[in-house]
Amino acid sequence: MKASAAAVLAVVALLLVVAAWVWIGRPLFEEPKFKAELVSPPPEKVSPGDTFEVVMQVLNQGGGFVKGIYIRLEMPDGFVTQVTGNNTRTVGPNSLSPHDGFGQSFVITASKDIAPGSYAMRIVVTADNISPHIIPLETEVA
Repeated sequence: MKASAAAVLAVVALLLVVAAWVWIGRPLFEEPKFKAELVSPPPEKVSPGDTFEVVMQVLNQGGGFVKGIYIRLEMPDGFVTQVTGNNTRTVGPNSLSPHDGFGQSFVITASKDIAPGSYAMRIVVTADNISPHIIPLETEVA
């Protein structure tokens, strides 16, 4: 008899929780609201041999989890990251809990023999349950 009373009590408690969520107008299982943005873009102009930092952040402003987050920096020849020594760097996988975020920085060096001109780069952020986010970057070598 005690076991069935406990089961009934658990069902009633669950129904009260569901009713409370419905009453305040929030769904029981929220979706993630993912945002990727620059905090510190590359400088507008750099000289050959200069080193600079790009800082970005990823945010989950929703109630669901974001899993399998990869951040990939893609640059043209003539730029390298300090970590990889080449023109790409991938960070991940990471995860974000609801209403959480993290930052990522990339230290980049322009080659001493890079030709003057305008150079496009990009940061591509992917995850298991979101659409890819692409952040375009640009700098000029003078």
